[in-house]
Amino acid sequence: MKSFISVSLFAAVALLASCGEDSTGPSGAEPDAMPDSVVAVINVGEGPSETCALPSGDFVYVANNGSNTVSVIRTSDNSVVATVTVGDGPQGICSLPSGEYVYVTNTLDDNVSVIRHH
Repeated sequence: MKSFISVSLFAAVALLASCGEDSTGPSGAEPDAMPDSVVAVINVGEGPSETCALPSGDFVYVANNGSNTVSVIRTSDNSVVATVTVGDGPQGICSLPSGEYVYVTNTLDDNVSVIRHH
């Protein structure tokens, strides 16, 4: 999966670079700098496997495959504000566009946990 993402990122950068001779962004603005360092490390449950940001951007949900939990991170201060126990082997995770519910696939239980975001 990592190699696919790297290839896709490389293709996107190559496409953007080939779209114009000028390297500035819209209206001549300088392009945004690429991140070059880690700015925070957040400890979550065992075996974090996937993340899902709510559409508002206020929270990120992390499926922790090794501990059968989902960590809820408040993005304003990068703190874990809740840990929700879900089924066995949580892996895939997504939210509704409204952000009201988050769905977690539990691969070893063959079911989906539904978490209501308040």
